[in-house]
Amino acid sequence: MKTFFEYCSAYLKRMSLVDFVLLKVCIFSFAALIGMALSPKHREAKLSILTVIFSVSSLMLMKGFFRFFSAHRLHAME
Repeated sequence: MKTFFEYCSAYLKRMSLVDFVLLKVCIFSFAALIGMALSPKHREAKLSILTVIFSVSSLMLMKGFFRFFSAHRLHAME
């Protein structure tokens, strides 16, 4: 688990402004999805839009992280 956090720390140090914006959008949409559970008015439309936003932003973030993780892991194995 310690190694995982070391990779995360190294990834955070190399993140660009766009990556941080994606992270903020991802966290915001996740919080909004949680808030959707409390508000029944227009729930389905909001839920659909927020699910798409969360999915796209989290996939973009994870793609960058896994690319970074695999490159560093392969480099560490050499």
